[in-house]
Amino acid sequence: YMKKNPFGENGDYITSPLISNLFGEMITIWCVAFWENLGKPNKIIIVEMGPGDGSLCKDILTTSKNFKNFYKCLTIKLYEKSNKLKNIQKKKIKNSKIEWINSLSKLKNGPIIFLGNEFFDSLPIKQFHKKKKKVFEKYVFFSKKEKKIKFLFKKANKNLIKKIKKLNLFSEDGIIEYPFSSIKYLKIISKKIIKYNGGLLIFDYGYTKKKSENTLKSIFRHKHVDTFFNPGHADITSHINYELF
Repeated sequence: YMKKNPFGENGDYITSPLISNLFGEMITIWCVAFWENLGKPNKIIIVEMGPGDGSLCKDILTTSKNFKNFYKCLTIKLYEKSNKLKNIQKKKIKNSKIEWINSLSKLKNGPIIFLGNEFFDSLPIKQFHKKKKKVFEKYVFFSKKEKKIKFLFKKANKNLIKKIKKLNLFSEDGIIEYPFSSIKYLKIISKKIIKYNGGLLIFDYGYTKKKSENTLKSIFRHKHVDTFFNPGHADITSHINYELF
């Protein structure tokens, strides 16, 4: 994300906003209905997390103009850390209602609607292997002898194990995925919603029933590749455990 645009035919994968405007139109209508349900406040903020190439934001702006009262109250903040993607977004979207932010913690008013289209499945995770009563954490290391990157399991930290046990993830043997970064974001988002009112709408590949397996995947030019293939230039993703959400 820092080096290139991974979206589209010439990238690594395609997301829903690139397939049809209908996706953005449906999300906009949901946002309008949500705003109405809040009592039509005179200000409503949409925060899109990981706005990609800006296609979804552009569709939301275009569709919002059909709802004049909503559009008048609307401000959109794009949470983007990649300067590469930010420049692409700024070329695609030119509207005074748009503001780019680099921290969710700096949001100081609301109500706020948080949107995330394939945002959480792009965040880093920790993987563990539980065998009987022993728990090992998965690490990445570079083998000088073989001159390649490999995975390595080490005995997991006891304090980390306690933290993960509270989430009830260690019920079965096998690979356990701990989305520490997603949980961190959810805590920030929850605090903002409690303080300023609002909601969260996300779209991600994931599962609702517990499963102890490796969901980490790497995609390069629309094909699944080895995790260590072309590191830093191929998309890496994992599935979301919706039970934790």
